[in-house]
Amino acid sequence: MPDAVNRRWLLAKYPQGMPSLDTWTLEVAPAPEPGPGQILVKARFLSVDPYMRGRISPAANYARSVALGEVMRGGGVGEVIVSHHPEWRPGDFAETMGFGWQEWAVLSPGRSGPEGVNRIDPSLRRSRVRCPGSACPGSPPISA
Repeated sequence: MPDAVNRRWLLAKYPQGMPSLDTWTLEVAPAPEPGPGQILVKARFLSVDPYMRGRISPAANYARSVALGEVMRGGGVGEVIVSHHPEWRPGDFAETMGFGWQEWAVLSPGRSGPEGVNRIDPSLRRSRVRCPGSACPGSPPISA
């Protein structure tokens, strides 16, 4: 994607108390290029969940903290735009907890754990989800 830019939210500081706008900085950089066996995915949905509060603290936690200057970690769903993977095609939709708060992500299908990439059933992505305000279920109600 030679002309595409990647807007990414980087952790600027570990907040004391409630996070504020200056907890993150917006960086604009060229969109990344996928390597062999990878896919380039354009974000459609990014997660913002309560567990992320622990990720923006340097204290030990069940989830790895985000380092200062690193892209805020979080899940996402997006459309494959470029594929260098034999089992993925442009137009496929992917979900992963390793997307991060960014517009474009290079993903490596076949990994396990939080960096694993799941294909979304095409019949599901054609449905229209209507949620009042911000009431669409995210990680908390799905895992409950």
